[in-house]
Amino acid sequence: VGLKNFHLLKRLNYISFDLNKYIPELLETIAGNTQLETLYLSTPDKPITESDIKQILTLTSLVTLNLENTGVTDEMLQQLATLPHLKYINARGCKVSRQEVEKTAAKYGNRITVAIDPAELTKSIKKGTTEEMPDFYEPK
Repeated sequence: VGLKNFHLLKRLNYISFDLNKYIPELLETIAGNTQLETLYLSTPDKPITESDIKQILTLTSLVTLNLENTGVTDEMLQQLATLPHLKYINARGCKVSRQEVEKTAAKYGNRITVAIDPAELTKSIKKGTTEEMPDFYEPK
C-alpha cells in the first residue's frame, strides 16, 4: 500500500517516525505540509540524505526537529537552520561540529537551539551561552 496513500499525513502537526527504509517515502508524502511543527526521525542504520534534507526544507512550519543519530552533517545543519520557524534541532549522535553550531549562532542570533554531542551539551544559538537541554524538548 505505501505511505503515499495516507493523505492525512499532510494534515498532521506532529510526526514521530523510526522505520528507516520508509523515511524517504514519508518525507515525500509530507513535503509541503504547512501545519507540521514537530518532526522526530530516527535512522541509525540509514543516514539522512541530501534528498531527505530537501524534502524537510519544504516543511516551513517546523519548530522542533529531532534528527538524532541520522548522520546530519555541518552542511545539512546550515540548510536546516534556514527554516523560518525552527527553534530546536536535536543533532546528537550526528556529524555536526561545535564550530558549525557556533557559526550558525553567529548567523541566526538566538532563534535556534542545537543539541549536539559530546556530553549532551547544547550550544544555544546565542553568543557565548551553553546550556543543558532535556532529551525531549517541546518549545512553548
